Amino acid sequence: ATILKSGDNYRMHWEVGTSYDGVGQFDGKTLKVAWGTATANVGTVTYTLQADGSLQGTWFTANNPKSLGTETLRPKK
Repeated sequence: ATILKSGDNYRMHWEVGTSYDGVGQFDGKTLKVAWGTATANVGTVTYTLQADGSLQGTWFTANNPKSLGTETLRPKK
């Protein structure tokens, strides 16, 4: 994933077999992002900033909001 600060917003891009793009905002240590593809697969992910700089997130897709997934993003070293 790539995260770029743009004013008060954060633009994100994920490459996980499919490309996803999103935009979100930090509120304290929480980053909330709306994401999707150009043609489908829209949803949200909520990350919590960890002490080591990683982001732990829980996501769902709009077409199946009861199906939750988790992911952890770690900074490049």
